[in-house]
Amino acid sequence: MSYDLHLLPRPPGADVLGAARARLQQDEAEINPGPPVPVKEANKRRLAAALMEENPRLSVFEFDYVSIAAQRGVTAEEARRSHRHLELNGPEDGPGIQITLLDDTAAITVPYWHGPRVAAAVFDEIWRYLALLERHGGFAVYDPQLDRVLSLAADRPAVIERYGAVMKQMAPTSGPTAMPGRPWWKFW
Repeated sequence: MSYDLHLLPRPPGADVLGAARARLQQDEAEINPGPPVPVKEANKRRLAAALMEENPRLSVFEFDYVSIAAQRGVTAEEARRSHRHLELNGPEDGPGIQITLLDDTAAITVPYWHGPRVAAAVFDEIWRYLALLERHGGFAVYDPQLDRVLSLAADRPAVIERYGAVMKQMAPTSGPTAMPGRPWWKFW
């Protein structure tokens, strides 16, 4: 389980909350539908570079396209096309934040591992990434846990409160944070 934040382009003159809700309800069978668009690929790389400049400990996850192809019964090239999004992760001993850059959207997730003091520091880091993505990507941030478009200037306490409320409901399996032995995002 993770706390998820979704970033989507601010539609001019449109209802951002309605657009965010509609986008999340779309059940796309493919992560990256359609052929690659060079401008979108360059934009993802530009945003990834800016994020890694913000935190040099972030790195882009390298997909095993051969394994993905075998699992899905497609060619390695088809796997490469469908998994062209960029996933940025911190070090294995980090807070577990994952940033996913798709063609038109992005997402930031953090697992429910952290107690209140650590969570505050983790969300400080997440807030830096969100601000960068708002500024350089033109995104609005939708929080489905709160069901609202976030104001980065005002909504951090509400996000941390919601994260903490879920943590209180979860029983750790070991130790104070129940952090797994390997990063939760490494499933290949």
